Amino acid sequence: MRKFQYISRFILVVILVSQMIFSPQVVQALDRAVFVEELDLASEKNMDVTTTRKKSAEEPFGQKINSESNKEELKTNQEYKVELSGPANLSVSSNGTYEIMVKSMATPQNTLDDVVLNVYIPEGYEYDEVVQNSYIMESNYDSDQRLLTIKLNNLAQAVVNFSFTVTHVDDAAKYPNIEKTFFVKGTSTPLGNTPSDETITKIIGDIDYKVNKSYSVPPASNNRTVTYAFNIVSEGEPLNQFITKSQKITDKLPIGVEIISTNDSSGIWEISGDSSTGIEAVWSRNADYGPNSTLLGDQPSITVNYPKENFPDYTKPPTNTAELSLIDKDNQNYDGKPGNVQSLGFLPTSGSTLGIEKKASDGSGNSPWYSGTWSRKFGISGSYGTNTVDKIKELTITDSAYEYSNQEFWNHVNLYLLNVSFNSVLQVEDLPYTVEYQTTENDTWHVGASGTTANNTQFAFATIGSINWQNAAYKIFLPKDEIIAGFRVKVGDKNGEAKIPPTSQIDVDTFLIPIYKDFKTKIGDGEKDYQNTAAISGVDEDGRDINPATAVFEKKIKDSVPIATTVKAPSSFKTGDSVYYTAYINNLSPTDSYNEGRMKVVLPTGVFLDTTKTIERVSAYLPAPYLDIEIPKIGKGVSVTTDFIGGQNETEPVQQVVCFNFNPPLPLTRGAGLASDRWAEGFGYTIPVTITNSAYKANKTGAKVESWAYIEDPLYDQVPNANFRTYITDDSNDFDLNRDKIAYSSANSQVQSSGGLLLTKLSKADSDLEYQIDSQLEVGEQGSWKLLIENTLAGTVTDLKLFDKLPQAEFETKLAGPIISSNTNVKIEYSSNASDYDTGDWTNNWKDATAFRISLDQLEIDSSLKIIVPTKIPSSARANQKIKNSFSTSLSFNNKNISFVSNEASMAVKNFPGKILLEKIDKDTKNTLQGAVFELQNKNGEIVQSNLMTNESGELVVNGLAPGDYQFIEQKAPVGYELDQTPLTFTIEKGQTVASKISAVNKRTKGSILLEKVDEDTKQPLSGAVFELQDENHQVIEKNMITDQTGRLVINDLSPGIYYVVETSAPKGYTLNNEPIRFEVNDKTHPEQVITITNKAKNYALRVIKKDKQDDAVLSGAVFNVYDSKGTLIQKNLKTDKNGVFTLENLKEGQYQLKEITPPKGYQIDTKPIDFTIREGNRTVSINVYNSRLESADAVQNQSTSSTQLPETGEQKSFCLIFMELTIILLGGTVMIRKNSKKNKL
Repeated sequence: MRKFQYISRFILVVILVSQMIFSPQVVQALDRAVFVEELDLASEKNMDVTTTRKKSAEEPFGQKINSESNKEELKTNQEYKVELSGPANLSVSSNGTYEIMVKSMATPQNTLDDVVLNVYIPEGYEYDEVVQNSYIMESNYDSDQRLLTIKLNNLAQAVVNFSFTVTHVDDAAKYPNIEKTFFVKGTSTPLGNTPSDETITKIIGDIDYKVNKSYSVPPASNNRTVTYAFNIVSEGEPLNQFITKSQKITDKLPIGVEIISTNDSSGIWEISGDSSTGIEAVWSRNADYGPNSTLLGDQPSITVNYPKENFPDYTKPPTNTAELSLIDKDNQNYDGKPGNVQSLGFLPTSGSTLGIEKKASDGSGNSPWYSGTWSRKFGISGSYGTNTVDKIKELTITDSAYEYSNQEFWNHVNLYLLNVSFNSVLQVEDLPYTVEYQTTENDTWHVGASGTTANNTQFAFATIGSINWQNAAYKIFLPKDEIIAGFRVKVGDKNGEAKIPPTSQIDVDTFLIPIYKDFKTKIGDGEKDYQNTAAISGVDEDGRDINPATAVFEKKIKDSVPIATTVKAPSSFKTGDSVYYTAYINNLSPTDSYNEGRMKVVLPTGVFLDTTKTIERVSAYLPAPYLDIEIPKIGKGVSVTTDFIGGQNETEPVQQVVCFNFNPPLPLTRGAGLASDRWAEGFGYTIPVTITNSAYKANKTGAKVESWAYIEDPLYDQVPNANFRTYITDDSNDFDLNRDKIAYSSANSQVQSSGGLLLTKLSKADSDLEYQIDSQLEVGEQGSWKLLIENTLAGTVTDLKLFDKLPQAEFETKLAGPIISSNTNVKIEYSSNASDYDTGDWTNNWKDATAFRISLDQLEIDSSLKIIVPTKIPSSARANQKIKNSFSTSLSFNNKNISFVSNEASMAVKNFPGKILLEKIDKDTKNTLQGAVFELQNKNGEIVQSNLMTNESGELVVNGLAPGDYQFIEQKAPVGYELDQTPLTFTIEKGQTVASKISAVNKRTKGSILLEKVDEDTKQPLSGAVFELQDENHQVIEKNMITDQTGRLVINDLSPGIYYVVETSAPKGYTLNNEPIRFEVNDKTHPEQVITITNKAKNYALRVIKKDKQDDAVLSGAVFNVYDSKGTLIQKNLKTDKNGVFTLENLKEGQYQLKEITPPKGYQIDTKPIDFTIREGNRTVSINVYNSRLESADAVQNQSTSSTQLPETGEQKSFCLIFMELTIILLGGTVMIRKNSKKNKL
């Protein structure tokens, strides 16, 4: 037996091993091992690797290849070429798309196998994405080696192509016309060839820079000490500018000028010559500088002096010109544009010691500021004069809304950033300073910060809760509804030593947002000059105040509608993809919300709105700090339509426009005095789009999506959008009829393609302007399909064949006319029964045709073929039905047949234009009625729609009705009205676009009122209350109306009007409530109103006097209980006081009983109950109760015993319970004793 078990186990193991050995996984593993071994042998013997692999794979099927010709054929099938193409030129900051094409003799029977392509990406570009398609198995990028490796699947087609995208990086290393080589290399072929190719892209752009030169002089000076500052700025489009590696500014100063000091900034000054011969100052910098660089934070400068002996008073210094030269990364020299400036005229020396200057520091000059514009600035320079040698103790610059009539100016600006700078004199002295500020709340000065003049400082101001605002040394958050109303900068200490030397200067630069409407009064005047006066004051070395100096600045502040928009796009996408754009509209006004917002998103050519998906909000609410602002939903607050622009001629591209129309006001995201996010984007929506094949060729250098935004609020028709220049641009599409510039944003994506023949199918109604992927047509309307074929292969294709069968899914469609071709050499045939190119009967007659085929001998490289297919929506089609399909082609390229399929396009049936409006009204008052419910039937009585209810305006609207006869049947009347089921008939005519209107009347159901009379405290119903009914003029209509046993009274048949009910007689035992109760009967009230009226019960009192029976002496200490007529205890333990009296209040009318519980001490108890009655008219009932004295001590004891009564219930039961409990305890004890006794015996 045990031996049999061993044998069984052995057999089982053998079976399992055999199953493992012959499993597909093991077979494949063995096959791979054989292939690897043969691959090694082939390498040693220079054999055909692919042939070896095919042999090992095909031998199990008995298809051995033995002949030399077959081997040679397989070798040939494994030979291939690779071609790489890309843009010949790219601007310096542009991304690029490159295309790879693989050509071979591959067929489905003999595929091209194991091709791996290595693509070298040159410096200056970074790999972005390769299109994933059926040709590509996998791709990887090695950033260190800059190598993109693409492993292909086994290819069955003779020609395949695909694309990859790169992004620009390291622009600092590029220079004009530098060539970048992209190189591709494939795996070696069996014949020893290594396919490869390269393409060269030239980088183009500009080196267009200018030197800006500016001057400054100390305020209140003679203008002889001048500081010239220099900056380099980009003149052209920043994205097209190359970065330079060296910059040089040359400034030749006139004879007689003396240099006082220089500021090297990030370069170095070299000075040659002297005052007698003329000085040449050369500033050079050997570091990268480009369009996004800036020297604004620390500009190189020269401070010079114009001596009086060389430059007389009342003359100006000569205009001074600075030259600019630059060197690019290829060591080529470029001349920049020069900059020149002329300083102020020279003045005689005066005795003034303090000076101040205030001016626009944003370059706006005398131009007005516009409301909501970002980064407007004014600057203040204050100095202690050059005409003295004495030091002073304190120097202060003040600009306050509460001084010099500055209130209006400060109410029209929202200051958010304050820069405070100290000149080199103060920085060397390292003196203490304090910066203070005021708000619009009051004139209190708040300390912002203090420090020393060795370092400049910066302050940022924002409302509490604000985020992402300017980083600064000091951030100050203000309460809601407050903004900055002034600042003060104080250097030194009037109580300390005099340490502030002459030529000390404080510079204050403000960053603000103008406010057209006064922050407090909300009134604006665009023609008014708002004046602001700044002052500089000081304390001299003796502690005396120095006469202050002032400077006046004025600006007009005009209204603007600072709408902004942002659009975001994927960095790349490929044809056939469905992707999303995101677009935002934002209101940057400091005070105003705007109605009728508009946003128009212009899609790139070949990109269309995907109507199979919905446009969605980016979120339900705006992000913090606007969490209470809801983003309106599509169809509920914002409507979306589509339009087209372009296509005015054959060369102008056509672009679809997605149009957003906003009904709710655009909220403030930068409201003055409100919490805000500096980078808030406003209402945002994701827009689904489809990328057609035509997008690839139309957007080779990038697919740009644009967003445009404006308002059509009639209150602001004449108000421009004068926002910061980065937010607006010229309205080149004339979207806004009132403004030349509107909000604008754009984003680019690189378009990738799987290559080959690009097929695109679109559709449109004849009434539409342009073709799109999804169109809408009315029943009976004619339309057409557009078929576009573009040859992006590397050569001419031949034997082109196209087949298309009109869709027949939801309704049948046929051709409505002959097909039109852009190429007259095509052959067009029609069929009514074909299912593909080679089946069916074909003729030249288009009538009743449901399919067509087209043939063309050849289509040249980069050429296209356009086909227009007319069709018609049949009368049998119903609203919202849709048909869709694609078309297919086959062709010959490199002697191989290749097939392609287009995208799907659709035609949908529009809702019928028929529309009916039903209005429900009151028969008498003609007021509209809400809440009537109707059923819509056709002429045969079949239900078309049900549960149709009139809205608050008494209307209901039904859209999309086909021509025909209909009727409404009322199913439920409005509340308070009689149901009227008389059919309301109407007719929708063919082609009708204007809504029909019918009216339905209802007769008011007469009203009634239900009165409920209840006790005020207990809410118990009260019968017997008597009322009368009065009209609006208090004339009695009906009287002697009495509430029933349930306390109710119903008054019926009340016509519409105002009424009063008045109580004329109260229920018995209750006080009268005769205040008139008003109610109204109308079409808005319930047919039976309920009014509850309360009454307060009358209260009475009981007074009991306890007396000695013999001498009427009052007795204290007697205890009583009071019961009602049912024996229910009302009050207990009522004890007579020292006067022998107790009183019980709040008794109602009725019968009661008084019982003595405890007699006075030394007296016999009176056990006889005393009955008494409370009646109306007797406020207090008095009862005298007498007691007899006890005769002896024993009697007292006996009386005491006899008078101590047990309650009628409970005592006997308690005694029985106690007895039972004791009995149980005794029995238990007995049992325990017996048990112990038994244990002892044991």
